[in-house]
Amino acid sequence: MIALTHMVISATGVSLFLQTADYRILAVASAASLFPDIDTSKSITGKLVPFASRWFERRFPHRSCTHSLVASFVLAAITYPIAIAGYLPLDITHAINLGYFFGYFGDAFTANGCEMFWPSRVRAVWPGNRNFRLKTGSQIEYLVLAILFVNLLFIGNVNANGGMITQFNKLIGSSVGVEQLYKQQGATHLIIAHISGVMSDDNANVNEDYLIIKVQNKNFIVQSKQGEIYKASTTDPNAQILITRIAADVGQIATTRIEKFKLEDVDLGKTLSSYDKPKMMVYVSGNLKVDDSDNLNLPQFKNEFAYIHATGANVILEYAPLKNVISQIGDRFATGYLEIKIINNV
Repeated sequence: MIALTHMVISATGVSLFLQTADYRILAVASAASLFPDIDTSKSITGKLVPFASRWFERRFPHRSCTHSLVASFVLAAITYPIAIAGYLPLDITHAINLGYFFGYFGDAFTANGCEMFWPSRVRAVWPGNRNFRLKTGSQIEYLVLAILFVNLLFIGNVNANGGMITQFNKLIGSSVGVEQLYKQQGATHLIIAHISGVMSDDNANVNEDYLIIKVQNKNFIVQSKQGEIYKASTTDPNAQILITRIAADVGQIATTRIEKFKLEDVDLGKTLSSYDKPKMMVYVSGNLKVDDSDNLNLPQFKNEFAYIHATGANVILEYAPLKNVISQIGDRFATGYLEIKIINNV
């Protein structure tokens, strides 16, 4: 089997098993797939490390010990402790081990197979009919390579958009897939929800795209393109948008972080203005006591999410847009706690 076939098999297998389209992980897996062939000096790996290749070549037949479950066990026993110690990312460790395994597993479909269960000399080889086994460099191998490459592109595209489960849930319009996609990619990308449903106050039809700000138990805090904040839900009758169908796509790269702190009679506007920066979407949650709370002039929410409201002497904030908070209570001194969610468009 040629090196490129090994690499595509491993990249496809790792993309499928790890549900990833990260080119770095797939590149590591592809490279790892070549290392079982360190037992021959004619291979790419053998030429890169000839001293090790010659050592194996003198002592073991080709596709024997380095193409075995024992070799996989030894590799795992070396790499996973390094990962646990914090010196190697876990996803890279998975890619190394899976890539190595798929590298020799593919050889089981060649004419002579491989000693997968070494030190047993019995060779794993499929299928039983020799006429259907792959011959290195044959036209059949190149045809299989082309099919595998198409599969890799397809699987990679599916994983780049949340994985197979997410795509299935997207197909049927399930909130479960959207929740899963947000958990997987929400820290590094914008997640755009496509929501169909009705407004709870007047039953007006909804069929629009929204930025997801928060997901919790089939409830979604979302922002429209016009900047309005809504709570959308499949189960909560008090939500502003009652969902009949929801799907989501991964948007542009955006990092998300959360900062929490207490305030002790500080100028709220001055404190919050440091977060008012270009390319940053900032949402404020918390519970504050503000000066002269009796004279607050807070907005009245008819069919939007009440992201800011007063309860006695306290002002309650829940994913309130930063600019709105500054304009509505930024001229007050405040005591309490805040949680700032910052989405930074890269």
